[in-house]
Amino acid sequence: MRPARYASTLAAIVLAIGFLVATQTSAVTESQTLAKRDSLFVSKADVVVETHLWHAYNAREQRDGALSVAEHLLGEQPGVQQVERFSQVYGRISNGRATAGVMLTSSPADPALRWYDVTAGRLPTTASEIVLTDETAGQLGLGLGDTVTLDGKPPHTLTVVGLTDQRGFADPPGYITFALIDQLDAAFPPPDLRILVNPKKFAGTTPGSSGDGVGIWLLVKLEDPDQADAVAAAVQQQLTDWGFMKYLVQSHTAAQVREDAIREVASGSDWISAVLGGAGLIALVVGGLIITNTFAVLMTQRRRHLALLRLVGATRGQVLGGTLAEALLLGLAGTAAGIRLGIGASALIAGLVTRSLQFGLVVPVDRVALIGVLGVVVTVGAALVPLLQATRVAPLEALRPVEPPAAALQHQRARLAVSACLAVAGAAVMALGLTPTAVAGVALTASGAAAVGVAVLLAASGLLSALLRRWGRTPARLRPELRLALGNAGRNPGRVGATVGALLIAVGLVITIQVGAATGRASAFSQVDERYPVDVTLQSAVLEADLSDPNGGGPSGNRVDNQLAGFSPGASDAVRAVPGVTGAAMLQVTEPMNVIAGAGLFQPLPVTTVPPEAEAIVGRPVAVANGEIGLPHDVMVLLKLGPDSQVQVTPLLGTLQRLRPVEVNLGTDVAVVTPETLAAFGVTDRPGLILASVADPAAATTQLQRLTTELLPDNPGLVVGGGATRKANLLVLLDAVSLILNGLLFVAVLVAVVGVANTLGLSVLERTRESALLRALGLQRAGLRRMLLIEALLLGIVAVALSLALGIGFGWAGASALETQLGLPRVAVQVDWALTLGTCVLVLVAATVASVLPAHKAAQAAPIEALADLG
Repeated sequence: MRPARYASTLAAIVLAIGFLVATQTSAVTESQTLAKRDSLFVSKADVVVETHLWHAYNAREQRDGALSVAEHLLGEQPGVQQVERFSQVYGRISNGRATAGVMLTSSPADPALRWYDVTAGRLPTTASEIVLTDETAGQLGLGLGDTVTLDGKPPHTLTVVGLTDQRGFADPPGYITFALIDQLDAAFPPPDLRILVNPKKFAGTTPGSSGDGVGIWLLVKLEDPDQADAVAAAVQQQLTDWGFMKYLVQSHTAAQVREDAIREVASGSDWISAVLGGAGLIALVVGGLIITNTFAVLMTQRRRHLALLRLVGATRGQVLGGTLAEALLLGLAGTAAGIRLGIGASALIAGLVTRSLQFGLVVPVDRVALIGVLGVVVTVGAALVPLLQATRVAPLEALRPVEPPAAALQHQRARLAVSACLAVAGAAVMALGLTPTAVAGVALTASGAAAVGVAVLLAASGLLSALLRRWGRTPARLRPELRLALGNAGRNPGRVGATVGALLIAVGLVITIQVGAATGRASAFSQVDERYPVDVTLQSAVLEADLSDPNGGGPSGNRVDNQLAGFSPGASDAVRAVPGVTGAAMLQVTEPMNVIAGAGLFQPLPVTTVPPEAEAIVGRPVAVANGEIGLPHDVMVLLKLGPDSQVQVTPLLGTLQRLRPVEVNLGTDVAVVTPETLAAFGVTDRPGLILASVADPAAATTQLQRLTTELLPDNPGLVVGGGATRKANLLVLLDAVSLILNGLLFVAVLVAVVGVANTLGLSVLERTRESALLRALGLQRAGLRRMLLIEALLLGIVAVALSLALGIGFGWAGASALETQLGLPRVAVQVDWALTLGTCVLVLVAATVASVLPAHKAAQAAPIEALADLG
């Protein structure tokens, strides 16, 4: 066994196994780190008491009473060392030039409960001070002593007194005193009825709210942490005895809170491990092709050696066992090195990139063990076919020169016939999956695409070799290096097929994802344009009045004579003044009316009319006639309305009407009627809906943040919607998923490029005598190098051309099947040519680089040495 011949194969195994181990270790580590970050506030506590704020006129009095009782009960418990109130709430801070979102977090006064340290400055001590992360301070260009404005009603001016190096949070913390939390709590309107339906969704909007977001908690430090279970149980029992239900106040151990956070995050992040594992398995499959190619070439070179072993008495099983031992050693060595590389890479990422190493590196031993077994099995399995073929050759036949027998040609024809049948069947299944009435269209399309891909891989070796050999017999006007490269590339069908196949799998999948993402984005944007023709809609309030306290404000907190007052004066001017906003119109809306479609089918919606000047913002005529009411698509579906339906629209004070519903997507929570229909209701209206257009709807995140910042302080019930919001969110999501998948699959591309180097290196060993003869006949070293460079480029060009054709076709087909399944409009194939062609060029450059070392090795040997018998 000559280790040098296995270097590229070993590298492929190490890369594939290392990638699998690194991704799985990083996924588990980051998942648990996320949970630990979310529950960081209880990391130093032993017991916690959580309080909730429900929808009631005296909600704060109930919560504060529960807090006081819990503090009193904890004070009577033996072994309680310290009790502090804690809360956090999302807010936006600005310095006049830029804004940033932070999670305002109360900083414990007792060091025994504090989980962070400042790296510069000091801790906050008053309600006008804040500690920021280095990341947030750098984003806003702030230093110690600078001031920021916390958005709110009223706004708060805070001085930056400290900095911390914490990072990796979705919303970076901004540490403040609990006194400021109290002020912010008083400024928030009471939570509306939606908190009863979905408390988690609104957990971050009000301190003390229910759900997985933090409200107001009591952090408890014990002298003996082992007593946490007993103290938590005793306090909960006493709270129950006092008449407090768990929906208002509940006691837990801090350990239980941490475990629940880890469990919840883990259950929601399993798909990440699956995606990462899938990309790693693709890299491993590509590595398997390289292993098969390597052993096929090496067994061909060792035919005489194997034949001699058979002639001196070795059985076929002994020869097979010896060669399988080589594959097993290769798999064990590559897997062991890959596991070490993967764990080291994940530790490096956790330490330098995500900063999660401080929470500990979590190595999933069960997954790593499975990957190790998989690596060895794939290595031995990939080597088994060429090894079996080599050991089946009779000793005397193996001693003869290697010539392509007729049986091999027949085998090649059989493969072509099978591949043709498979391609036709796969194309038919794809076509079936793309029909509008197909059941499980995505699965059918994917299965058909896989069949076509396998057919291409089966046919690649024979067709490409024949094509390259034919090109090699072109007229002599071509340079000798080019003619030799064409002939050499086509001489060994198996080697060409395996190398091109490895590149085809990796590059083809990358292009498929790129085209699928571009096509899917265009389809989704088309749907958004249809359902949400207005770029931005801003509504001041959408729900019914606060029934438990009608005079207290309701969801908007802005009432006049017990009526929702709508936007404050100057709101539309503030919208027009935001850079990037190209137009805005203010619409009058009514109090919400009940739109009733039948028993149990109703939806409260405010009603508006669209004046002619607002239609320019909508971008199309609003087709609503007298006797009709325009409802959003989602409401039409919710109320199960069709073309012949009728709805009863009932205002709180006014005249009910029966109207015919039509689909009008002006906003998600507003109905549209004609001025005559609105007058017939006999109700009052208010300035409650602003329509706005922006220059670039798909990149309107900055404008949306500024609009929210401008309007939210005077309109606490503000609801932002429209097409720009959805396009911006879609763009972020699709780009992030596409970037992640492309990045993962580029590891498979890297493994395939290693395969190109492996193929050329083995080809150099296989053609040592031929290279020497070419040198003896006058071909210079530079000519040999050019010949191998051209071979690498030929393999790369063929693989890239096939990848482009298949990737574009598969990408469009997959996106179209998904569009049909999701009810999205079908669009023509979309290709981001800059990204796709850039990928192709990158692969060709990598293939060129891969030829450097083999070419250098081929050119180094002197003709006389190379003509010596290698034995």
